[in-house]
Amino acid sequence: MNKQRVMTILQKLQQFYKENNFKDDGCVSDDFFESKFKLTTLKIPNSQFRKDVIHIHNIQHILYNCDTT
Repeated sequence: MNKQRVMTILQKLQQFYKENNFKDDGCVSDDFFESKFKLTTLKIPNSQFRKDVIHIHNIQHILYNCDTT
């Protein structure tokens, strides 16, 4: 019988953060985040709302197998 290792969402998030060079907390503790565009990068305040929901956005990256670009 083929046994697969089952990972929890938290474990997958930690793996996602590591693979994408994010802090262990997914950069939630940062005061700012950067949003990159073709010719420029914007430094934007990391609002409390964003801090509260960014993990949901990151879980979507995992579920849909999307990169961070």
